[in-house]
Formats: sequence, structure tokens, C-alpha cells
Amino acid sequence: MSDAAFEDFTKQVLELSYEQTLLLMEKMLESLKTKRREENYSEME
Repeated sequence: MSDAAFEDFTKQVLELSYEQTLLLMEKMLESLKTKRREENYSEME
């Protein structure tokens, strides 16, 4: 990610409300769990 894009992303995240931040974190955690399950599944094959 370029510095400018990262800076823009950071600015947007900092402007989120408390509820929006929690929602974002929840979605990121769910994404990580899904990715982990997919990795574990592919290792079993």
C-alpha cells in the first residue's frame, strides 16, 4: 500500500464512530477466522 493510500485509510478509520469501529473490528476478526479455517482445510487435503 502506498504511503498516500495508507494515510487516507488511516484518516478514514480515525473518523469512524465507536460503533463503526467495533463493527469494523468484528468484520476483520470474522474474516481472519474464515481465512484460518480455509487454510486448515487445505492443509488436511
